[in-house]
Amino acid sequence: MYKQFTDLVKAMLTYLAAAGADLTDFNPGSVLRTLLEAVCAVIEECYLYLAVQARMFFVATSEGAWLDKRVQDFGMTRKAGDVATGTIYVGRDSPAPFTILVPAGTLFELSGNAQYKTLADATLPEGTTQVEVAVTATAIGAAANLAANTVLSQVGTAVAGVQWGKVKALTGGDDAETDDALKARFLDRMRNPGTSGNQADYRQWAMAIDGVTAAQVLPLWNGPGTVKVVLLGSDKQPPTADVVAAVQNAIAPTAGGERKAPIGATVTVVAAEAVPINIAATILLDQTNPAALSSIETAFKAALKAYLGTMAFQTDTVRYVRIGSLLVEQAGVLDYVTYTLNGGTANIAVSSTQVAVLGEVTLSVQ
Repeated sequence: MYKQFTDLVKAMLTYLAAAGADLTDFNPGSVLRTLLEAVCAVIEECYLYLAVQARMFFVATSEGAWLDKRVQDFGMTRKAGDVATGTIYVGRDSPAPFTILVPAGTLFELSGNAQYKTLADATLPEGTTQVEVAVTATAIGAAANLAANTVLSQVGTAVAGVQWGKVKALTGGDDAETDDALKARFLDRMRNPGTSGNQADYRQWAMAIDGVTAAQVLPLWNGPGTVKVVLLGSDKQPPTADVVAAVQNAIAPTAGGERKAPIGATVTVVAAEAVPINIAATILLDQTNPAALSSIETAFKAALKAYLGTMAFQTDTVRYVRIGSLLVEQAGVLDYVTYTLNGGTANIAVSSTQVAVLGEVTLSVQ
C-alpha cells in the first residue's frame, strides 16, 4: 500500500517515542527531524516507484513502452503505422518559359502540416504547365492522406518556376497504434483465443497488420473450405489495395508459400465495399443560436462521419430517424423541413461485407 511522506514521518516519530530513546527533540528544523524527513523522502519515492510498477504490470493500466513490453510477452507488437504515398502534379499557372528540373527530394506541404518529398527527378518541359511526380510523406500518420486536387506549396529549397503542387492521389498513411487500440486488440486475443484456424484466428491475423482497424470473418462463404476476411482501414473506411494484399500474404499467399491458415482452406481477403450515405436537407435555422450554413454543414459532416465509424461492422442498418436527429442536434439548427437519405426516407441496409461511409451532404435554408 502506498504511504505518503507525512505518514512515514509520523510512523518514524511514533516508533522512536515508543522505543524509549533518549532523543527528545523532534521539532521541525531539529537535526533528528531533518534526518528523519530526508529518509522518509527517499522511502516515499520508493513507494511511488512501486506503485508505478504495479500499474505498468497490468495491461489495463499500462502505457507507452511499458505496454509494448507487456504485450510482447504474449507475442504481440504495436502497429508502427505507415506513411502516405502517391503522386502529385507539380506545375505552374502558365506554360513554362523553359524546361524546369524538379529534383528528387523536393518538399511540398499542406499549410504547415504534412510534408511530402519527391522520389525521383522530374522534368517540366518548356511550354507545359504540369508534370506528374511520385511522392511519399516524410512522417507516419493518417493526416497525410489527402483528397485529389488538394493544393500544396513548396517548402525548403524552392524550385524556380514551380508555383504549386496538386494532389493526384495520396493514400496509405496510418497512425501508430494507440495504447487503447493495442489494449483492445490484446484483450480480444486473450478473451477470444484463436485455435486451429477458427474465426478468432483469422480476425487476429488480419488485425495484426498495419492499416487494419477492423476485420469481419465469413466462414464457408463460398462452400466448404472457403473463408472470406473483410477489412476496414483508417477511420473505418475501406483500406488500400496494399493493405489488402499484406493481409492476404500474411494469412494465405495466393502465390503459395508459408501461410497461417490451415492447409486446404481457400482464403479470400477483400476491402469492405463502401456504401456512400448521401444527405440532402432543407433546414430551419435557430435564431436564438445563429450559425452560418457552412459551419453547420462542416459540423454535421464531422458528426455523421464519426457516427458512421461507430456503426462499422456493428450494425446492418443506417437508420433514417437517427441521421435526422443527428442533423437537428447541430448548433444553429432548429429543425429540418425536408430531408432525404440516399434520395429517400427509408433506412439503408448494410451487409456484412459493406461499410457505410460519408457521401455528399447538401444543406439549404428555408
